[in-house]
Amino acid sequence: MSAREGTANEGHTIPRLVLRVASGPGQAARLVDFADEVVLLAEEVVLDASDVPDDGLARVAAFVGAVSSRSKVKICGLRGPQVRQLFELGVDPAVILVGRPAAPA
Repeated sequence: MSAREGTANEGHTIPRLVLRVASGPGQAARLVDFADEVVLLAEEVVLDASDVPDDGLARVAAFVGAVSSRSKVKICGLRGPQVRQLFELGVDPAVILVGRPAAPA
Protein backbone atom coordinates (compact mmCIF):
# COMPACT_ATOMS: atom_id res chain seq x y z
CA MET A 1 0.00 0.00 0.00
CA SER A 2 1.46 3.34 -0.98
CA ALA A 3 1.13 6.53 1.06
CA ARG A 4 -1.57 7.75 -1.30
CA GLU A 5 -3.77 4.63 -1.24
CA GLY A 6 -6.76 4.59 1.03
CA THR A 7 -6.99 8.35 1.36
CA ALA A 8 -9.86 10.64 0.50
CA ASN A 9 -7.92 12.02 -2.48
CA GLU A 10 -6.84 8.61 -3.80
CA GLY A 11 -5.84 8.96 -7.43
CA HIS A 12 -6.24 12.74 -7.29
CA THR A 13 -2.84 14.01 -6.25
CA ILE A 14 -1.51 17.41 -7.22
CA PRO A 15 1.36 17.04 -9.71
CA ARG A 16 3.36 19.93 -8.19
CA LEU A 17 2.66 21.78 -4.96
CA VAL A 18 4.60 25.00 -4.32
CA LEU A 19 4.81 25.97 -0.64
CA ARG A 20 6.12 29.32 0.50
CA VAL A 21 7.36 29.44 4.06
CA ALA A 22 6.07 32.67 5.57
CA SER A 23 8.42 34.87 7.51
CA GLY A 24 7.85 35.14 11.22
CA PRO A 25 8.64 33.28 14.40
CA GLY A 26 7.88 29.59 14.31
CA GLN A 27 6.87 29.35 10.65
CA ALA A 28 9.74 27.01 9.69
CA ALA A 29 8.99 24.88 12.77
CA ARG A 30 5.53 24.08 11.39
CA LEU A 31 7.00 22.50 8.26
CA VAL A 32 7.81 19.18 9.88
CA ASP A 33 4.27 18.89 11.26
CA PHE A 34 2.90 19.50 7.77
CA ALA A 35 5.12 16.90 6.01
CA ASP A 36 2.74 13.94 6.39
CA GLU A 37 -0.13 15.83 4.77
CA VAL A 38 2.04 17.13 1.95
CA VAL A 39 3.09 13.67 0.77
CA LEU A 40 -0.56 12.65 0.58
CA LEU A 41 -1.41 15.67 -1.56
CA ALA A 42 1.44 16.05 -4.02
CA GLU A 43 3.76 14.04 -6.21
CA GLU A 44 6.33 16.86 -6.20
CA VAL A 45 6.83 19.61 -3.63
CA VAL A 46 8.71 22.85 -4.29
CA LEU A 47 9.53 24.69 -1.09
CA ASP A 48 10.11 28.44 -1.49
CA ALA A 49 12.45 29.18 1.39
CA SER A 50 13.26 32.77 0.45
CA ASP A 51 11.88 34.10 3.75
CA VAL A 52 13.40 31.42 5.99
CA PRO A 53 16.02 32.80 8.38
CA ASP A 54 19.27 30.90 8.83
CA ASP A 55 18.13 29.49 12.18
CA GLY A 56 15.15 27.83 10.45
CA LEU A 57 17.22 25.79 8.00
CA ALA A 58 17.40 22.74 10.28
CA ARG A 59 13.58 22.55 10.04
CA VAL A 60 13.78 22.85 6.27
CA ALA A 61 16.28 19.97 6.19
CA ALA A 62 14.00 17.88 8.43
CA PHE A 63 11.04 18.61 6.12
CA VAL A 64 13.08 17.53 3.09
CA GLY A 65 14.05 14.30 4.85
CA ALA A 66 10.46 13.53 5.79
CA VAL A 67 8.97 14.32 2.39
CA SER A 68 11.68 13.02 0.06
CA SER A 69 11.05 9.38 0.93
CA ARG A 70 7.57 9.53 -0.64
CA SER A 71 7.50 12.60 -2.92
CA LYS A 72 9.97 14.53 -5.02
CA VAL A 73 11.06 17.65 -3.18
CA LYS A 74 12.98 20.74 -4.26
CA ILE A 75 14.00 23.91 -2.39
CA CYS A 76 14.32 27.32 -4.01
CA GLY A 77 14.85 30.91 -2.91
CA LEU A 78 17.96 30.26 -0.85
CA ARG A 79 20.85 32.63 -0.35
CA GLY A 80 24.42 31.39 -0.99
CA PRO A 81 25.43 30.68 2.62
CA GLN A 82 22.13 28.90 3.22
CA VAL A 83 22.88 26.43 0.43
CA ARG A 84 26.14 25.47 2.10
CA GLN A 85 24.41 25.15 5.47
CA LEU A 86 21.76 22.81 4.01
CA PHE A 87 24.51 20.65 2.50
CA GLU A 88 26.07 20.43 5.97
CA LEU A 89 22.65 19.38 7.34
CA GLY A 90 22.57 16.48 4.87
CA VAL A 91 20.38 17.87 2.10
CA ASP A 92 21.32 16.41 -1.29
CA PRO A 93 22.58 19.01 -3.80
CA ALA A 94 20.02 17.71 -6.35
CA VAL A 95 17.24 19.08 -4.12
CA ILE A 96 18.42 22.70 -4.46
CA LEU A 97 16.97 24.86 -7.24
CA VAL A 98 18.47 28.19 -8.22
CA GLY A 99 16.02 31.10 -8.17
CA ARG A 100 12.39 31.28 -7.14
CA PRO A 101 9.25 29.68 -8.58
CA ALA A 102 7.57 31.60 -11.38
CA ALA A 103 4.37 33.46 -10.59
CA PRO A 104 1.23 31.89 -12.07
CA ALA A 105 0.34 33.18 -15.50
